Amino acid sequence: MEISFIRHGRSTWTNQHKITASELRTWILQYDQSGIITEAPVPVASKTKAIKASLLVTSDLLRSISSATHLSGRSPDVADGLFREVEIPAPPTLFNRIRLRPGTWLILMRIAWLFGYSNHCESKVAATKRAIAAAELLVEFAEQHQSITLIGHGIFNKLIAKELLKRGWQNEKKHSTKHWACVSYVRRSE
Repeated sequence: MEISFIRHGRSTWTNQHKITASELRTWILQYDQSGIITEAPVPVASKTKAIKASLLVTSDLLRSISSATHLSGRSPDVADGLFREVEIPAPPTLFNRIRLRPGTWLILMRIAWLFGYSNHCESKVAATKRAIAAAELLVEFAEQHQSITLIGHGIFNKLIAKELLKRGWQNEKKHSTKHWACVSYVRRSE
């Protein structure tokens, strides 16, 4: 059995103008509603995994669904909010006068999230519980279909992979680029 993870392609939402802390939520909503840049080169390994998957799974976000269609030439078999990326917490209101590029806000707030800050978003504990549920569902899918591919998101894919490793799955291969990164996990028959 094999479960492969592919990170979605690069978003068409490329607005990198400096924004305030209070504008970050709107920026994230626009990012979440955007598709992907289809002209970007795709690693052969990622495309092959998507095409050959017996079951193609995505989150319900457009960039994940669009990536599946772009890579495999077909719609995902399952698109589920369970596989969404971990949310970014809202910055504290005392930072509302500071203007930073969105990428800087995202890094700062992701670091804060890793240390337990979860203002208006899913906590690290809750995200880990969701990753456990996602791993269980992917294992069920793999038992039924043997070879599945999840086209999802960077942080949440890593949380699910951590749960698979705890269950005895082995990391087989990693083909990496920031977008379209592909990692496969296998479980041998016992």
